[in-house]
Amino acid sequence: MANSDIQIQLRKMVKPSTRTPNHLRSLKLSLFDQVAPHVFVPILFHYLPNSECNMEGIAHQRCDKLQKSLAQTLTRFYPLAGRFSKDDLSINCSDEGVEYVESKVNGDLAEFLHQGLKVELLNNFLPTDMPSSLLLRVQVNVFSWTTKGCLPSFGHLPLLFPARVLSGPQVSPPSDTGPKIVTKSATFIRPTRLVVVLSFIWKVLVDNNSSAKHGHSRGSCLLFPINLRGKSNMPSLEHALGNLYVTVAASLEANKLRKELNDFVNVVGSTTRDTSASIGKASIDDLTSMFVTYGTEVANKLGLGDEIDIYPSTSWCRFPWYEADFGWGNPFWVSSVSKPFQVIILNDTKDGDGIEAWVSLKENDMAEFETDPDILSTTSKVEFDTSMWIK
Repeated sequence: MANSDIQIQLRKMVKPSTRTPNHLRSLKLSLFDQVAPHVFVPILFHYLPNSECNMEGIAHQRCDKLQKSLAQTLTRFYPLAGRFSKDDLSINCSDEGVEYVESKVNGDLAEFLHQGLKVELLNNFLPTDMPSSLLLRVQVNVFSWTTKGCLPSFGHLPLLFPARVLSGPQVSPPSDTGPKIVTKSATFIRPTRLVVVLSFIWKVLVDNNSSAKHGHSRGSCLLFPINLRGKSNMPSLEHALGNLYVTVAASLEANKLRKELNDFVNVVGSTTRDTSASIGKASIDDLTSMFVTYGTEVANKLGLGDEIDIYPSTSWCRFPWYEADFGWGNPFWVSSVSKPFQVIILNDTKDGDGIEAWVSLKENDMAEFETDPDILSTTSKVEFDTSMWIK
């Protein structure tokens, strides 16, 4: 499916249905938000066709309702309709709005998925050519038979963790220059633990980047975030909106690399447990110091360049993505897209029995990864049974 098959029908700014009060017009960013890379995190919600969605008029009515719902939602999540200040330390909650796009797709969603998933084509369904100052972008793609869409107390985090002038190495947004990056998706069936899946992928990557390939042993590092919510002893953080995590590094030195899965599981597991235990006992000042310390460690690792293999990763598991109902019922599939940088993204399958892994690697590395015997024996391709869809 090419870009020419997708025709933009509507592009507009959707603003909050109610004006944001003057005393809420400026939101200071927390230290966590200040340091987080300024990049969009795209996610696609795919919805099954039904007899009503086949009617163009019904689809149009639901899109109109979606716009109104978005406007009402923005009155509660008002910073998303604002813009970053020039110093990037606050958000001007100016009600300028979020970009809303509707497109018509000249194709059948069932046929598109039945032909086999091509990850790179999913990017065609994302909003493009829009100002980088926006905090939220929404695009609804109406297929010939169905519709797929996506949608997404602010003030106390900056009070607890105020932004500050930072020194030393900082983590920059991932670059989209350099070697071509390829993204593939596969499903791990009935994994025992999230840590095992992440460790397994890391092990395969390390095996493929052996000393025989580089001529010498190399250290390896797996980066992954740990959510502070649910681990801190401060209830006020439980439902905090914004970036509230620390990124940790599970590392294996070049002279200590081992080949057994259990070794990788132990490193990832101990890093997770030790960090979570520290978070549980930490005060506000301790969490701030911990965040800066871990951030400096990650920046130093990234600064080593080709001396070490680094694999960033994240997990969307246990997020209630499959409960997102925007008028078409629950999504039958929630997906990531192709990425221009190396990263591992894990997400639950809809039935909860598996973990879907989205792995983006350099093109040569991906060729080895997707044909690795261990990967082939423990995963399945993302496939869809479209035989029962109503047309």
